[in-house]
Amino acid sequence: NVMNFYHETGICQAMARSKAWDYATLMVIACNTLWIAVDAEFNDADLLMEAPIMFQVAEHLFCFAFFFEWIVRFSAFKDKKDCFRDTSFVFDTVLAWMSVGETWIMTCIVAFYFSGGAPQIGNTSVLRLFRLIRISRMARVLRLLRALPELMVLIKGVVSAGRSVFFTLCLLVVVLFIFAVAFKQLSKDTDFGEKYFQSIFGSMFSLLVYGTVPDMSEIILAASAEHFLFCAMLLAYIFVAFFTVLNLLIGVIVQVVDVVSQVENEEITVKD
Repeated sequence: NVMNFYHETGICQAMARSKAWDYATLMVIACNTLWIAVDAEFNDADLLMEAPIMFQVAEHLFCFAFFFEWIVRFSAFKDKKDCFRDTSFVFDTVLAWMSVGETWIMTCIVAFYFSGGAPQIGNTSVLRLFRLIRISRMARVLRLLRALPELMVLIKGVVSAGRSVFFTLCLLVVVLFIFAVAFKQLSKDTDFGEKYFQSIFGSMFSLLVYGTVPDMSEIILAASAEHFLFCAMLLAYIFVAFFTVLNLLIGVIVQVVDVVSQVENEEITVKD
């Protein structure tokens, strides 16, 4: 128990041990999770200082709440080195300082560098950096998952199966490669080959899109035409959500049905 490393007396340790403190923290995390969706939907500014005042105030309040929570938990440790024994605190430390870096440090740096007022940044690479920092806020949602033990069990199950999933994907790549070479050779000098199997990589991509996930081929091709990164992110989502999570759901349902069936059979046997 990480609380064994806390001080015996003091305000911070009392707050860190309090159930009310835990519930308040979870409420803030839940509100921040919903606010991230609102911010992504209605705030088009790449910099916090360019956003409408409502979004700026909300971001500063959430940043203060997360940083204050981190200070309380850190101050509760009797020996500060013991905080590294708590993996959840280490994870929350990374999230808290990412929030501080994005909301306060980055804003101060930009305000100091562009001392004339709100910057007008035209460099696309700089804009992508700021957008990437904004996307990193989604990691805060993971804190909410820790409050739901059932979800953590499923996540740990997926992580435990990660090795098997990895080698299954490797097998899929090998199968795609073998058939890509075959189609590349056999469809040479045909309209069919010119359209789908011009190169080995293109052949593997065609087999993956049209042969493995044909229902999603339109959006995958649209993402690929826009940028390779969009296509990679979309494929990662498909493999995680469509193949892994939904198949996990099927496995859970099958397991529950099997357990219920065994219980029913035992009850029938007892009655007989």
